[in-house]
This record gives sequence, C-alpha cells and structure tokens, in this order.
Amino acid sequence: MSTKVKGDGFMANLQEIITERVAEEATYRDQIVRVNKENARDYGITNIGVFNEESEKHFLQDYLEIPVNFYNKLSRDTQVAVFNERIAKFDRDLLIRGNTEHDIRAVLSPSYTIINHSEVLTGVQKAASQLHYDNIAVTQTHVKHGTMYTKLTIGDGDETTVGIVLANNETGGSSVAVDPLIYRKVCTNGLIVSTQERFYRKVHSGNHALSIEELIKAIQEAIAYARTSEELFKRSKDKNIIDVEAEIIQTVDNLELPKKITPLILEAYNSEPMATGFGIINAFTRAAQKFDDANVRVNIERTASRLLEVYK
Repeated sequence: MSTKVKGDGFMANLQEIITERVAEEATYRDQIVRVNKENARDYGITNIGVFNEESEKHFLQDYLEIPVNFYNKLSRDTQVAVFNERIAKFDRDLLIRGNTEHDIRAVLSPSYTIINHSEVLTGVQKAASQLHYDNIAVTQTHVKHGTMYTKLTIGDGDETTVGIVLANNETGGSSVAVDPLIYRKVCTNGLIVSTQERFYRKVHSGNHALSIEELIKAIQEAIAYARTSEELFKRSKDKNIIDVEAEIIQTVDNLELPKKITPLILEAYNSEPMATGFGIINAFTRAAQKFDDANVRVNIERTASRLLEVYK
C-alpha cells in the first residue's frame, strides 16, 4: 500500500490503515499448544495446522535443530522421515500463531508478547496527535510475511523531506522500532538513516504496553537526527565522482552487499545520472525500490545511508 495523504487527511488516512489491519488481525488464531509427535507428525499437518514457508523454516531450524540448507536438499520422503525422527523426541509448549484457514504463521516461545501492527499504528496515531507537525504524511505502508514498514514524512521541502520509518514484526522476526528517514520526493526513494542510537525499540516480551510518551520522544529525536542527515545528503552533491561505474562496484563491495545487485544500481544510476556522491546514494536507494521483499529493500536503504559520512 502506498499513500500520500497530508495535513488534515493524515489522521483519517492512518485510521483507514489501522481499520484494515484490525480486520486482518481478526482472522488470527493464537494458542499455546503442546507440540509433540502426536500432533505434529508428517510436517505438522495434523492437529496444529499447516506450516507456511517462514514458520516451517523457523520451526525446523530453531526448535528441531535441523539445518535448513541441508534439509532442502533431501527428497520429500527423506524430509518427512527426518522430521518425524526429530519430532518423536520433542515435547514442549509453544505459541502457535495461526489463522482461520488453519495455516501456521509462526511458531514461538510461550513467553513471546504479541504486539500486532494495529496496536503499533494506533500508538503512533496517538503520539502524532500530540506533536502537531505541519504537513505530516503517510508515504508508504508495506505489510508482508508478518513484517510491517510504514514511512511517515514531516514537512514539505523542495527536493527532500524527513520523517520516520515505523517497523514491527508479528512472527518473531524483529522488535517494534522507530528509525530516521530521508525521503526524496521526485522518485519516492527512501534513505533509512542507520545509526548507533536506538530511538525506540520495544521487544516482544515483558511489559506489553507501548509507551506513548516514549514514542513521542523517539519520533522527535529521530526527526531531528534525520534533519541533520538531510544536510549531509544535500552536501554530497558537492562530492564529484570521476569513474561512476568503478565507484559503484567498489561501494557495493565496501558495504558488503550482494554483488548481484550491482547491475540494478548501475541501471538506476543511468536513469538519473549525477556524477556526485548524491547521485551514487540516489542510485542505491532507487535500486532498492526494485525489490518486492521489503526486508531486502530496507536493508539496502539503511546500508546506503552509511555513504552520508563518505561523501560529506
């Protein structure tokens, strides 16, 4: 979902997203189940439901201690045999996050604290109502495989603006988080500013409540940090690059990104060539938009922000 509703429409737009999430979450079925050979034999297709790809991988690797790369090379019959051998020795309570179709979304420890996306978005809605920023907008919301990334921007700059990225995972992948964002309007690129500071992290354990006061403080601090980083981004226009292709190839290596994304970055650069540090950073964030997997996209955007210090 991608939206660009500003000003007075922001709260109504955010409420619409929250309502959609509440409707989706109404289909969730969460229960503590004693998982053993009686209800999880032959790939868990008996009493506890059917694993999806992510929950199966997590269960095999983290609970049955079966290396997934090894497991995937086996024939189906051998996989079932290995699964049943391990499950015969397994007997413990687990939190099963399923849905009305009896699909298993996640297999988690009973101590896991459920914080769904609607709760996080509602918390930010309450925090935003007390901050009174001008021209606040929801620029993008992405939800897939239990992971949510929502980008909120503040202000209305000529070329770039700042904001936050709100993240959450409902299936054990990560915590609730707030990170600084630089948003380039002309191409809707986002640069998630990587920082040692943790503006807000709420792990899925312990005290359930999201603190509105902590969210307000985190949003204010993240936006202030993003504004400082925005100035570095603009100054990178003054950093001239002689050999752009060589620079991109070397930068992919320096950032330890997969070399297979290099052609995408070069293609993105050629779509908007600027032989400067700004152009290199823009090529990385533009290439990130090519990936459907939000986790991959966010990782590239966050990693590319390290170039702000390189080209300042």
